[in-house]
Amino acid sequence: MPSILETPSNSSLSSAKKSCQINNWVELFREHTVKTRFVNLTPEFLNYLSADSIFLPNSNCKTVYENTVDNYSDSDSDSDSQSEEKNLPSFPAIEQEIREIIHTLGGRVFPKLNWSSPKDSAWISASGNLSCVDANDIFLLLKSSDFIVNDLSYKDEVQMKLCLRKWYDLQPSMEFRCFVKNNQLFAITQRDHLNYYEFLLELKSKILYCIKDFFGEKIKNTFPENDYTFDIYLTKDLKPFLLDFNPLEKETDTMLFGWEELRVSNAEEEIKEIEFRIVESQQEANFNSSSQMAFSTNRVPKDAIDMSSGVSVIDFMKNMTEQMQAGLTIDSDDEEIDKE
Repeated sequence: MPSILETPSNSSLSSAKKSCQINNWVELFREHTVKTRFVNLTPEFLNYLSADSIFLPNSNCKTVYENTVDNYSDSDSDSDSQSEEKNLPSFPAIEQEIREIIHTLGGRVFPKLNWSSPKDSAWISASGNLSCVDANDIFLLLKSSDFIVNDLSYKDEVQMKLCLRKWYDLQPSMEFRCFVKNNQLFAITQRDHLNYYEFLLELKSKILYCIKDFFGEKIKNTFPENDYTFDIYLTKDLKPFLLDFNPLEKETDTMLFGWEELRVSNAEEEIKEIEFRIVESQQEANFNSSSQMAFSTNRVPKDAIDMSSGVSVIDFMKNMTEQMQAGLTIDSDDEEIDKE
Protein backbone atom coordinates (compact mmCIF):
# COMPACT_ATOMS: atom_id res chain seq x y z
CA MET A 1 0.00 0.00 0.00
CA PRO A 2 1.23 3.55 -0.71
CA SER A 3 3.10 5.37 2.00
CA ILE A 4 2.78 9.05 2.76
CA LEU A 5 6.56 9.15 2.64
CA GLU A 6 6.81 8.42 -1.06
CA THR A 7 8.37 11.19 -3.14
CA PRO A 8 7.82 11.42 -6.91
CA SER A 9 10.90 10.01 -8.62
CA ASN A 10 10.55 11.51 -12.11
CA SER A 11 11.78 14.95 -11.06
CA SER A 12 13.94 16.42 -8.34
CA LEU A 13 11.10 18.89 -7.76
CA SER A 14 7.80 17.20 -6.96
CA SER A 15 4.42 18.65 -7.84
CA ALA A 16 3.73 19.21 -4.13
CA LYS A 17 6.99 21.07 -3.65
CA LYS A 18 6.20 23.34 -6.59
CA SER A 19 2.75 24.08 -5.15
CA CYS A 20 4.23 24.80 -1.72
CA GLN A 21 6.29 27.72 -2.99
CA ILE A 22 4.87 30.72 -1.17
CA ASN A 23 4.54 32.69 -4.40
CA ASN A 24 2.25 29.92 -5.71
CA TRP A 25 -0.17 29.75 -2.80
CA VAL A 26 -0.27 33.18 -1.16
CA GLU A 27 -2.77 34.63 -3.65
CA LEU A 28 -5.15 31.73 -3.05
CA PHE A 29 -5.31 32.58 0.66
CA ARG A 30 -4.67 36.33 0.67
CA GLU A 31 -7.51 36.95 3.13
CA HIS A 32 -6.16 34.35 5.55
CA THR A 33 -2.43 35.08 5.69
CA VAL A 34 -0.12 37.99 6.47
CA LYS A 35 0.71 40.73 3.97
CA THR A 36 3.41 39.55 1.58
CA ARG A 37 5.48 41.12 -1.18
CA PHE A 38 8.00 39.58 -3.59
CA VAL A 39 11.30 40.57 -5.17
CA ASN A 40 12.50 38.70 -8.25
CA LEU A 41 16.11 37.66 -7.77
CA THR A 42 18.63 38.02 -10.58
CA PRO A 43 21.20 35.33 -11.46
CA GLU A 44 23.91 37.66 -10.16
CA PHE A 45 22.23 37.94 -6.78
CA LEU A 46 21.71 34.18 -6.61
CA ASN A 47 25.41 33.71 -7.32
CA TYR A 48 26.16 36.08 -4.46
CA LEU A 49 23.98 34.03 -2.09
CA SER A 50 25.63 30.82 -3.28
CA ALA A 51 29.18 32.11 -2.89
CA ASP A 52 31.34 30.82 -0.04
CA SER A 53 31.88 32.89 3.13
CA ILE A 54 29.66 35.51 4.73
CA PHE A 55 29.98 39.05 3.40
CA LEU A 56 27.66 41.93 2.61
CA PRO A 57 27.40 43.49 -0.85
CA ASN A 58 28.53 47.03 -1.51
CA SER A 59 25.59 48.85 0.04
CA ASN A 60 23.89 51.86 -1.49
CA CYS A 61 21.98 52.53 1.74
CA LYS A 62 24.13 55.54 2.61
CA THR A 63 21.26 57.09 4.53
CA VAL A 64 21.15 54.00 6.73
CA TYR A 65 24.83 53.13 7.03
CA GLU A 66 27.54 55.73 6.64
CA ASN A 67 30.11 52.98 6.21
CA THR A 68 30.21 49.57 4.62
CA VAL A 69 31.64 46.61 6.48
CA ASP A 70 35.08 47.03 4.97
CA ASN A 71 35.36 50.69 6.06
CA TYR A 72 36.11 49.61 9.60
CA SER A 73 39.89 49.75 9.72
CA ASP A 74 42.68 52.01 10.85
CA SER A 75 43.96 54.84 8.67
CA ASP A 76 46.88 52.77 7.33
CA SER A 77 44.49 50.31 5.69
CA ASP A 78 41.93 52.76 4.30
CA SER A 79 43.21 52.38 0.74
CA ASP A 80 43.07 48.58 0.97
CA SER A 81 39.55 48.78 2.36
CA GLN A 82 38.42 51.02 -0.48
CA SER A 83 39.96 48.64 -3.00
CA GLU A 84 38.18 45.65 -1.43
CA GLU A 85 34.91 47.58 -1.43
CA LYS A 86 35.18 48.08 -5.19
CA ASN A 87 35.38 44.32 -5.62
CA LEU A 88 32.19 43.64 -3.65
CA PRO A 89 29.03 42.91 -5.65
CA SER A 90 26.35 45.57 -5.69
CA PHE A 91 22.58 45.20 -6.17
CA PRO A 92 21.12 48.73 -6.06
CA ALA A 93 17.83 47.81 -7.79
CA ILE A 94 17.10 44.91 -5.43
CA GLU A 95 18.18 47.00 -2.45
CA GLN A 96 15.88 49.86 -3.44
CA GLU A 97 12.93 47.52 -3.95
CA ILE A 98 13.54 45.96 -0.54
CA ARG A 99 13.58 49.39 1.13
CA GLU A 100 10.29 50.34 -0.50
CA ILE A 101 8.63 47.08 0.55
CA ILE A 102 9.87 47.40 4.14
CA HIS A 103 8.38 50.90 4.28
CA THR A 104 5.09 49.67 2.79
CA LEU A 105 4.84 46.82 5.31
CA GLY A 106 5.35 49.00 8.38
CA GLY A 107 9.12 49.08 8.87
CA ARG A 108 9.84 45.45 9.83
CA VAL A 109 9.64 42.32 7.69
CA PHE A 110 10.18 38.56 7.86
CA PRO A 111 12.31 37.25 4.94
CA LYS A 112 12.27 33.90 3.16
CA LEU A 113 12.87 32.46 -0.29
CA ASN A 114 10.41 30.29 -2.22
CA TRP A 115 10.17 27.71 0.57
CA SER A 116 12.45 28.44 3.49
CA SER A 117 13.20 31.20 5.95
CA PRO A 118 16.72 31.62 7.38
CA LYS A 119 15.55 30.58 10.83
CA ASP A 120 18.77 28.69 11.50
CA SER A 121 20.73 31.96 11.28
CA ALA A 122 18.57 34.01 13.66
CA TRP A 123 21.50 33.91 16.12
CA ILE A 124 23.40 36.37 13.93
CA SER A 125 20.68 39.01 14.17
CA ALA A 126 20.90 41.76 16.78
CA SER A 127 17.27 41.03 17.72
CA GLY A 128 17.83 37.27 17.95
CA ASN A 129 14.94 36.67 15.55
CA LEU A 130 14.17 37.20 11.85
CA SER A 131 12.84 40.75 12.15
CA CYS A 132 14.57 42.89 9.49
CA VAL A 133 14.53 46.67 9.14
CA ASP A 134 16.85 47.10 6.15
CA ALA A 135 18.36 45.25 3.22
CA ASN A 136 21.63 44.42 4.99
CA ASP A 137 19.74 42.63 7.77
CA ILE A 138 18.15 40.44 5.10
CA PHE A 139 21.36 39.84 3.16
CA LEU A 140 23.23 38.72 6.27
CA LEU A 141 20.50 36.30 7.37
CA LEU A 142 20.23 34.77 3.90
CA LYS A 143 24.01 34.40 3.52
CA SER A 144 24.30 32.68 6.92
CA SER A 145 21.57 30.07 6.47
CA ASP A 146 21.85 26.41 5.45
CA PHE A 147 18.10 26.35 4.82
CA ILE A 148 18.53 29.04 2.18
CA VAL A 149 21.32 27.01 0.58
CA ASN A 150 18.83 24.15 0.22
CA ASP A 151 16.33 26.41 -1.56
CA LEU A 152 19.07 27.63 -3.89
CA SER A 153 19.66 24.06 -5.06
CA TYR A 154 16.46 24.48 -7.12
CA LYS A 155 17.44 27.80 -8.72
CA ASP A 156 17.74 26.20 -12.16
CA GLU A 157 14.21 24.80 -11.99
CA VAL A 158 12.16 27.72 -10.67
CA GLN A 159 12.21 31.51 -10.57
CA MET A 160 13.76 32.26 -7.20
CA LYS A 161 12.08 35.04 -5.26
CA LEU A 162 12.75 36.92 -2.06
CA CYS A 163 9.55 36.94 -0.04
CA LEU A 164 9.07 39.73 2.51
CA ARG A 165 6.21 39.37 4.98
CA LYS A 166 4.90 41.95 7.41
CA TRP A 167 6.44 41.33 10.82
CA TYR A 168 4.23 40.35 13.75
CA ASP A 169 5.37 39.30 17.22
CA LEU A 170 3.70 35.91 17.11
CA GLN A 171 3.42 33.70 20.17
CA PRO A 172 5.21 30.38 19.43
CA SER A 173 2.75 28.55 21.67
CA MET A 174 -0.06 29.17 19.16
CA GLU A 175 1.64 27.83 16.05
CA PHE A 176 0.61 24.39 14.80
CA ARG A 177 1.64 22.09 11.96
CA CYS A 178 -1.13 20.12 10.28
CA PHE A 179 -0.81 17.02 8.08
CA VAL A 180 -3.08 16.25 5.13
CA LYS A 181 -3.30 12.98 3.18
CA ASN A 182 -5.72 12.41 0.28
CA ASN A 183 -7.24 15.78 1.08
CA GLN A 184 -8.02 14.67 4.63
CA LEU A 185 -6.63 16.33 7.74
CA PHE A 186 -5.31 13.49 9.88
CA ALA A 187 -2.70 14.88 12.33
CA ILE A 188 -1.78 18.11 14.12
CA THR A 189 1.25 18.95 16.23
CA GLN A 190 2.39 21.85 18.37
CA ARG A 191 5.21 23.52 16.41
CA ASP A 192 7.19 24.73 19.41
CA HIS A 193 7.66 21.17 20.62
CA LEU A 194 10.58 22.05 22.91
CA ASN A 195 8.42 23.99 25.38
CA TYR A 196 5.47 23.24 27.66
CA TYR A 197 2.49 25.61 27.72
CA GLU A 198 0.07 24.57 30.43
CA PHE A 199 -2.84 26.60 29.03
CA LEU A 200 -2.83 24.53 25.82
CA LEU A 201 -4.18 21.54 27.77
CA GLU A 202 -7.40 23.44 28.51
CA LEU A 203 -7.67 24.82 24.97
CA LYS A 204 -6.82 21.61 23.14
CA SER A 205 -10.37 20.64 22.13
CA LYS A 206 -11.21 24.20 21.04
CA ILE A 207 -8.00 24.46 19.01
CA LEU A 208 -8.73 21.14 17.31
CA TYR A 209 -12.24 22.23 16.38
CA CYS A 210 -10.98 25.60 15.10
CA ILE A 211 -8.27 24.08 12.88
CA LYS A 212 -10.55 21.33 11.59
CA ASP A 213 -13.25 23.86 10.71
CA PHE A 214 -10.79 26.22 9.00
CA PHE A 215 -9.31 23.39 6.96
CA GLY A 216 -12.72 22.20 5.77
CA GLU A 217 -13.97 25.67 4.84
CA LYS A 218 -10.86 27.44 3.51
CA ILE A 219 -8.09 25.01 2.56
CA LYS A 220 -9.63 21.72 1.46
CA ASN A 221 -10.34 21.69 -2.30
CA THR A 222 -8.60 25.07 -2.65
CA PHE A 223 -4.96 24.10 -2.25
CA PRO A 224 -4.07 22.21 -5.46
CA GLU A 225 -2.42 19.16 -3.83
CA ASN A 226 -3.89 16.22 -1.94
CA ASP A 227 -0.88 15.41 0.27
CA TYR A 228 0.81 18.26 2.16
CA THR A 229 1.29 20.01 5.49
CA PHE A 230 0.23 23.50 6.46
CA ASP A 231 1.27 25.72 9.34
CA ILE A 232 -1.35 27.78 11.10
CA TYR A 233 -1.32 30.48 13.77
CA LEU A 234 -4.21 31.17 16.14
CA THR A 235 -4.72 34.56 17.72
CA LYS A 236 -5.86 34.94 21.33
CA ASP A 237 -9.47 34.76 20.15
CA LEU A 238 -8.57 31.66 18.06
CA LYS A 239 -8.76 33.40 14.71
CA PRO A 240 -6.64 31.35 12.26
CA PHE A 241 -3.91 32.68 9.94
CA LEU A 242 -2.04 30.57 7.42
CA LEU A 243 1.73 30.75 7.73
CA ASP A 244 3.11 28.17 5.32
CA PHE A 245 2.66 25.00 3.26
CA ASN A 246 5.16 22.16 2.94
CA PRO A 247 5.15 18.89 0.98
CA LEU A 248 4.31 15.73 2.90
CA GLU A 249 7.80 14.40 2.40
CA LYS A 250 10.71 13.34 4.61
CA GLU A 251 12.39 16.73 4.47
CA THR A 252 9.48 18.30 6.35
CA ASP A 253 9.85 18.42 10.13
CA THR A 254 7.15 16.34 11.85
CA MET A 255 7.69 17.85 15.32
CA LEU A 256 5.97 15.57 17.87
CA PHE A 257 5.41 12.77 15.36
CA GLY A 258 7.77 10.25 13.81
CA TRP A 259 7.46 9.55 10.12
CA GLU A 260 6.60 5.92 10.79
CA GLU A 261 3.67 7.03 12.97
CA LEU A 262 2.31 9.10 10.13
CA ARG A 263 2.07 6.20 7.73
CA VAL A 264 -1.49 5.45 6.71
CA SER A 265 -2.26 1.71 6.51
CA ASN A 266 -4.92 2.27 3.86
CA ALA A 267 -4.67 5.61 2.13
CA GLU A 268 -8.14 5.24 0.61
CA GLU A 269 -9.97 4.86 3.92
CA GLU A 270 -11.69 7.85 5.47
CA ILE A 271 -9.79 9.22 8.46
CA LYS A 272 -12.22 9.11 11.36
CA GLU A 273 -10.13 10.73 14.07
CA ILE A 274 -7.48 13.46 13.93
CA GLU A 275 -4.40 12.80 16.08
CA PHE A 276 -3.56 16.08 17.87
CA ARG A 277 -0.38 16.25 19.93
CA ILE A 278 0.88 18.94 22.25
CA VAL A 279 3.62 18.90 24.89
CA GLU A 280 1.71 17.83 28.00
CA SER A 281 4.30 18.28 30.76
CA GLN A 282 7.52 20.08 31.59
CA GLN A 283 9.21 16.70 31.81
CA GLU A 284 8.25 15.97 28.20
CA ALA A 285 9.55 19.38 27.12
CA ASN A 286 12.85 18.73 28.88
CA PHE A 287 13.19 15.39 27.13
CA ASN A 288 12.43 16.94 23.73
CA SER A 289 14.95 19.70 24.34
CA SER A 290 17.70 17.24 25.20
CA SER A 291 17.02 14.83 22.35
CA GLN A 292 15.74 17.09 19.57
CA MET A 293 17.75 20.31 19.72
CA ALA A 294 16.41 22.79 17.17
CA PHE A 295 18.78 23.13 14.21
CA SER A 296 21.35 20.91 15.92
CA THR A 297 23.31 20.69 12.67
CA ASN A 298 23.42 24.48 12.40
CA ARG A 299 24.97 25.34 15.75
CA VAL A 300 27.51 28.14 16.00
CA PRO A 301 30.33 28.93 18.42
CA LYS A 302 29.30 30.68 21.62
CA ASP A 303 31.69 33.57 20.93
CA ALA A 304 29.92 34.20 17.63
CA ILE A 305 26.60 34.41 19.45
CA ASP A 306 28.16 36.74 22.04
CA MET A 307 29.43 39.00 19.29
CA SER A 308 25.97 39.16 17.71
CA SER A 309 24.11 40.09 20.89
CA GLY A 310 22.60 43.54 20.82
CA VAL A 311 24.59 44.95 17.92
CA SER A 312 23.82 46.04 14.38
CA VAL A 313 24.73 44.05 11.30
CA ILE A 314 27.66 46.37 10.59
CA ASP A 315 28.95 46.21 14.16
CA PHE A 316 28.66 42.42 14.14
CA MET A 317 30.70 42.15 10.96
CA LYS A 318 33.27 44.52 12.45
CA ASN A 319 33.49 42.41 15.62
CA MET A 320 33.83 39.21 13.62
CA THR A 321 36.61 40.70 11.50
CA GLU A 322 38.48 41.92 14.59
CA GLN A 323 38.15 38.49 16.25
CA MET A 324 39.47 36.76 13.14
CA GLN A 325 42.41 39.18 12.93
CA ALA A 326 43.15 38.63 16.61
CA GLY A 327 43.14 34.88 16.02
CA LEU A 328 45.62 35.26 13.19
CA THR A 329 47.89 37.33 15.45
CA ILE A 330 47.77 34.68 18.17
CA ASP A 331 48.56 31.94 15.67
CA SER A 332 51.53 33.94 14.42
CA ASP A 333 52.87 34.42 17.97
CA ASP A 334 52.47 30.70 18.62
CA GLU A 335 54.53 29.92 15.58
CA GLU A 336 57.32 32.17 16.85
CA ILE A 337 57.23 30.44 20.25
CA ASP A 338 57.42 27.02 18.58
CA LYS A 339 60.48 28.11 16.64
CA GLU A 340 62.27 29.12 19.85
